[in-house]
Amino acid sequence: MEVSEGPSTLVRDTQNRPLGHIDYSARAWTVFLRGVKSHV
Repeated sequence: MEVSEGPSTLVRDTQNRPLGHIDYSARAWTVFLRGVKSHV
């Protein structure tokens, strides 16, 4: 997985690059990371 942070966060599967990326707003990415961290 590759993550590129900027005005939005872009995420893509490095094994399937032709499928493109998913674009997350800054808020959505922050909420996602909080959820992941709370389950570690």
